[in-house]
Amino acid sequence: MIIEIERIEDNKIIIRVDGKEKYLASKSWNNLRLDSENYLITTDDKLLYYTESPKLHHYVFLDDKHNLKGSIDKKTIEFEDHKYTCYEKATGIIDNVCIYDKDKQIAQVVIPQNYGKFYIFILPECESIEVIISLYSILCDSFSLWDTVDERISYPVGFKYTYSKDDKYYNKDWLINNFDKNKVDNIYKEINIYRQNTKTNYLNYSKKLLLVIGLSWLVILLIIVMVFILK
Repeated sequence: MIIEIERIEDNKIIIRVDGKEKYLASKSWNNLRLDSENYLITTDDKLLYYTESPKLHHYVFLDDKHNLKGSIDKKTIEFEDHKYTCYEKATGIIDNVCIYDKDKQIAQVVIPQNYGKFYIFILPECESIEVIISLYSILCDSFSLWDTVDERISYPVGFKYTYSKDDKYYNKDWLINNFDKNKVDNIYKEINIYRQNTKTNYLNYSKKLLLVIGLSWLVILLIIVMVFILK
């Protein structure tokens, strides 16, 4: 199973499961008046879970009857008396979160830097928790895996790498060993195309900025010269 999470508005996220729109996430929901951090609903407006944050970077999620179902923080997902461990590994412009059930990797969240989309890869035998892993992925923003950037006014070009004891849980071949290689390659191809376009936009923006600064200084210099000439 491959899940695509895309931010379509500042306050709304759409979740596609194997290419089909299935869930929506939002920070507001018209049918419930609660002070909540996030809501996760179906595309036909049925509430699945809403979250509360009792402390920084820690969330609990509840169902439509306000029953506590589990909790999420950066390193763990607890759901139905089961605990999953999450290991972050940044590789250049992509952050990867490998999700383990005990000593077995069951999913991986692929988070390209400032791309507007996340991708989740879940093994077939674990598809029953697709909603919970989707909720975790949406909350990744709050865990500061990547700083958010307004793409209308800036072009991110930085790289990020992590080097820690947790890196051993990252297997760079896990995706192609467990999922359709063509689908995986196409996703990374789209990410790289976006990256190249972003770099091009950044260079064009820099050239325009330098041109404006250069012309401004030229105008100032001409004004100074004219002042001396007219004295």
